Amino acid sequence: MKRIISKILMVVLVVSGITVSSCEKDKDNDAPALPPESAFVIDFSDFQNNQKSTLTKANWATAAVTVGVWNTVLAVTLAVPVATYIQAIQQPAIRIDNDSWKWSFSVTVASVVYTAVLYADVAGTEVTWKMYVSQQGGFSDFLWFKGTCDILRTHGTWTLYHSPLNNVEFINIEWTHNYENNTGDIKYSNVVAGTDGYGDYIHYGVTTDTPYNVFYDLYDKSENKIVEINYNSVTKAGSIYYNDLWHCWDSNLDDITCPSR
Repeated sequence: MKRIISKILMVVLVVSGITVSSCEKDKDNDAPALPPESAFVIDFSDFQNNQKSTLTKANWATAAVTVGVWNTVLAVTLAVPVATYIQAIQQPAIRIDNDSWKWSFSVTVASVVYTAVLYADVAGTEVTWKMYVSQQGGFSDFLWFKGTCDILRTHGTWTLYHSPLNNVEFINIEWTHNYENNTGDIKYSNVVAGTDGYGDYIHYGVTTDTPYNVFYDLYDKSENKIVEINYNSVTKAGSIYYNDLWHCWDSNLDDITCPSR
């Protein structure tokens, strides 16, 4: 009987050891998830089609041009950090210690290869992120952006630096995301003091509002003016507010008289 009990205990210990090892292995791979792409990148796609401006589509065209100014600036200056962030979401993490991880990978932007290393440090319910980028045959370990978010990835901030040749804080990003409703918002603010665009911002969001569930607010500090754009993500009908008036378009992007508010 003692031999049987001893064998049973040995089996239990072995099984327990396997279970513990498995749990520790799973824990080692328990890296914090990155915030969604929408927490870093503004969606300009609804104003990037090939629709030409005509006399009947002037209101939509005005909105497209207004949004396009920011889109052009961001596309030129943020191409590399945006590419590295999108790629990082798809990569596995390597654990550094109990509360730190890193993601290492390469991306190609405009035929130039960049190597990126993203670090994450967890402290309680907050995660701190830092992205270092090196250019093949060029600069090394440039901190291109950093940020913080809650562990549930519902809100956070990013600070983006302009470039390796102009290492100054360029854009501050504030974002939120609701996973249940698939809604959220993201705001880019120009924080380069002493420049023409200092204090300008673009604020984009997806809501559950009707009839328009998507918005852009674009603020020009030098003129102290804000342009508001609202539209429906399904029908594409929308409106733009500037010069103290609302200007609207329908689902065909044709100008219409704005409905009463």
